Amino acid sequence: MNGNSDDKNLLKQAEKSASEIQKIYPNVEIIANTFRFTSGEEVNYFATLFTDEKLLISQQHQSDKIEERVGSGDAFMAALIHGTLKGNPAQQILEDATKVAFKKLFIKGDTINDRINIEKL
Repeated sequence: MNGNSDDKNLLKQAEKSASEIQKIYPNVEIIANTFRFTSGEEVNYFATLFTDEKLLISQQHQSDKIEERVGSGDAFMAALIHGTLKGNPAQQILEDATKVAFKKLFIKGDTINDRINIEKL
């Protein structure tokens, strides 16, 4: 399956695009990318966060089977906003958002339930 978190070209492009966005919009402090690669029912999921002119990379999550893709990006953004508002460190924000989004892949529908509690990750 393509798309690993050690893919140098992929990470280079993520950093380059984030840097370009910040040049155009200098007030943007955080830029995130999610990467979800699927092959059949298998999934490889990770994310990046560009802040303070540095690209952070999340832990990579894999599964042989997922329930549904709907809502994982929204779940990622909700967790990213939550962590930012709480003042969490950037790497923790990224890891928490990635975990929430990955867990959402195993919940049917476009909402989350009590199986995903960001305070208990």
